[in-house]
Amino acid sequence: FFIGIIIILFGKIITGDNMLFYFIPYAFFYPITSIFDGYYRGIKKFKNMSIITIITGIVTIVSSFILIQKYLFLGAIISHNLFFILLTVSFFIISRKIKAKFNKKIIKKIINYGFVIGLINVLYFLYTKADIIILKYFGYIIEIGYYEIVNTIFAILIIPFIIIGQVMAPNITKLYMNKQYKEVKNKFWKYIGFFFTISVILGISVYFIFPIFIKLFLLKYFTKDTILIFKLLLILLPLKIMAVIINHAHTIPTGNAKLSMWTMIPASIANIILDLIFISKYGFIGVIYSTIICFSFAT
Repeated sequence: FFIGIIIILFGKIITGDNMLFYFIPYAFFYPITSIFDGYYRGIKKFKNMSIITIITGIVTIVSSFILIQKYLFLGAIISHNLFFILLTVSFFIISRKIKAKFNKKIIKKIINYGFVIGLINVLYFLYTKADIIILKYFGYIIEIGYYEIVNTIFAILIIPFIIIGQVMAPNITKLYMNKQYKEVKNKFWKYIGFFFTISVILGISVYFIFPIFIKLFLLKYFTKDTILIFKLLLILLPLKIMAVIINHAHTIPTGNAKLSMWTMIPASIANIILDLIFISKYGFIGVIYSTIICFSFAT
């Protein structure tokens, strides 16, 4: 809500046009989905949560290909908003029978911790969606479509790991609350080793499958630039999977979300600065170089 107000008041001043207004639905609906996410984690109804997330993700992914092809930059933003709108509506539909009581103490804790998590997501936006805004500023409209197609496909690959992290989270929280810190640490390193291996195998597989997929289903995007963006961003796939597992299964469940915030603050600022420098020097591909550097640092 507060982010939406800031965008309404200062969005045009920041970008010189109404571009940021399209991000208002994201700022409003994302926190709502986080509340439902926390609820279903708490009652351990992972199957319900997983089914909703997967179905919504598939619908959004299919829609995003159409939207990006037709509207390019604007289509990328609309598809991002669409995911959280559909997710919110879906959660409301299946949660109509939930009875809630107002508890001032709990609400205060939720607001305080929610502010930190919300700020983290705003910072995450700065070194992801800010790339699109800066590319548009430099006039790379077509390249935005290539960039978002690759990002969308990587987002599909990461969804299962988000769900896995959410499934593991309650058990990690339980161990942490019982002060079984050694067990939490052991599980952390065990998960890191296992999922890093899986992510490397996945990355190698995707390296060979992606060009075939694009050529068969998205021939319009089968270009040298798309393949180059894909190959460079593929470097980050293991790190992205690690980040998802760490954040969803360990950092947030143990109440240490601020750790992510303090790594994202410098990474977000650096991403914007490096975007401007690298794009000026290397062209649109400079945004990929900046993303690799800053995401690696933040992770």
